[in-house]
Amino acid sequence: MASASNRAGSSEITYSPHRRSSPTPPLTRQTLPLAIGAAAWQTPAGWLAPFLVRSTVAPRSVSRAGSFRSRRRGCMTRPSIRQVSAVLAVATFLSAACGGDEATPASSDAASQAPATSTGAPEPVEPATEAPTTTAPPTTTTLPESPPPSEREIVSAGDWHSCGVRVDGTVTCWGSNEFLFFDEADNSGWDYAGNLDVPPGQFLSVSAGALHTCGLRPGLTVSCWGVDHSGESDPPPGQFRAVSAGRSHSCGLRTDRTIACWGWGDKGQTDPPPGEFRAVSAGGGHSCGLRTDGTIACWGLGDKGQTDAPEGQFLAVAAGSIYSCGVRVEHTVVCWGFDNGGVLDTPDDPLLSVATGNSHVCGVRADQTLTCWGLSDYHDLASDSWVEVGKLDVPAGQFLSVAAGEYHSCGLRVDGTVACWGLNIEGQADAPAGLFGP
Repeated sequence: MASASNRAGSSEITYSPHRRSSPTPPLTRQTLPLAIGAAAWQTPAGWLAPFLVRSTVAPRSVSRAGSFRSRRRGCMTRPSIRQVSAVLAVATFLSAACGGDEATPASSDAASQAPATSTGAPEPVEPATEAPTTTAPPTTTTLPESPPPSEREIVSAGDWHSCGVRVDGTVTCWGSNEFLFFDEADNSGWDYAGNLDVPPGQFLSVSAGALHTCGLRPGLTVSCWGVDHSGESDPPPGQFRAVSAGRSHSCGLRTDRTIACWGWGDKGQTDPPPGEFRAVSAGGGHSCGLRTDGTIACWGLGDKGQTDAPEGQFLAVAAGSIYSCGVRVEHTVVCWGFDNGGVLDTPDDPLLSVATGNSHVCGVRADQTLTCWGLSDYHDLASDSWVEVGKLDVPAGQFLSVAAGEYHSCGLRVDGTVACWGLNIEGQADAPAGLFGP
């Protein structure tokens, strides 16, 4: 989460029926006598039939060549144009006058042989009955929504290393790739951690823990690398909106807004409460989450009051080593738990976000400048002395986000570059060049 960085801590198809009508045949020399004959025989008087014979227009005598054949006793003649025109005029007049409503058997026979003609508006024709088509609803896959850029943790600070997401989606880590161990025989030494061995591929966000790191990929799955002594680098399957790496455990906000935690959980820090959340933060031995109703819930080790979240509405939450902090809706900051180096002495300035380290806290002001408070010293084990390391000496300029680690901090500037300050004995404050951001 960018606003609170933890310490290393169905398409429908409509068919439109169309009217269909029989095509009108062209009026050729073959069809003309039949049409005239039909019209003549439909007259009540029936006297036009002899006239047709006398005019040598016989409807039932058509040569293959298309000429009319007369039955005038032994001779064959062609009708003149005047005769045909006269017959046509008389037939049309009588048909219009008499209505042609009554048909004789002969006319019915002639009409049955005449080709269909189209006059006036076409008769309604029932649409062809088609077999019912079962159209399955379109299959739609709802993809989980990726977290907005404002909720992504782009730069994160761990114990001895730092990480950032570049603009091309790859992750770069810098600092120590080892860790100092102590065994039961009171022996100490450095061992390989793999904090800098970033897996290939792209990421949406990154979170650096004490000795391990986790990142959220574009497919909303989580990948972790580094130390895995307690399963802190072994995330569960599924899709997530955010991930947070703590000291020896990790937590993630699933796409259904429930929380899953993994790793070392002897104090209950990996047993989140049920319900829906907006954000999650893994700390030292405890974890905190911001519910969708704006309240905060914390779980795990609470011997110093670090899990006793205050009431009220919040915008962000961050779990530190043995304390926690939250940004209220009015942008004031409140911290609770063990007052390690004055971390509970919050400033009066309104803040947009807050980040918790081991013994110091940093926040982004409303004007996008940074402020840090708490302990600025570092306990040097070699000399057994406290050394000023400038954890509170924030750089000038405007920032989009800030992350607090063990003894150093890093911030994402508005121009996309990264600046780090504080303890730098392992190169954890040597931010690389280039642009970072979503």
